[in-house]
Amino acid sequence: MDRSMLLEATNAGSSSPGKFFSFHIGSFSILCSFTGSAGLAIITRNSAYLFVDSRYWVQAENEVDDNWTLIRAGAPGAPQDWIEWLVVRVSVQF
Repeated sequence: MDRSMLLEATNAGSSSPGKFFSFHIGSFSILCSFTGSAGLAIITRNSAYLFVDSRYWVQAENEVDDNWTLIRAGAPGAPQDWIEWLVVRVSVQF
């Protein structure tokens, strides 16, 4: 089974129960160069995905390099969030 990490960018002092890893935004930007205050990354053995909502589509596109696949959550034809994206990907495998 492919091991993956789920990472969330948060503002300092906030907490998000139920997430696997939560990083202060400064640490998160070191990982993927994204400096916005809200984003979520899923990293697998072979791929890296950054999920951002419409507030950050342009910023993420400008800051994140080609090693990342940018997921514009809520865009037409895109998943509403990382959970929907993950459900679709798991469903396709089974």
